[in-house]
Amino acid sequence: MSLSRWQTVSQIFEAALDLPQQERNNFVRDACGGNSELESEVIRLLAADEKAGSFLERPALGTLAGQNRLAASPLLHAGSIVAGRF
Repeated sequence: MSLSRWQTVSQIFEAALDLPQQERNNFVRDACGGNSELESEVIRLLAADEKAGSFLERPALGTLAGQNRLAASPLLHAGSIVAGRF
């Protein structure tokens, strides 16, 4: 994909994200001006973004701590020997 093509896709995608979800498809169709290949690329990005959801919005350790996995006994204790070295 050329730089100019990516910039176009990115601009439409970013603008669509600012809209309520139910308005995005109509916006993308209009913004792509009948270019079905461009429209398809933007729609795929929007679907991938929706599928990813809040994947990166919460720190992983915070999620684990919320599940009390970090509060359980540690696997290793201070002074433990690992692989005969540590």
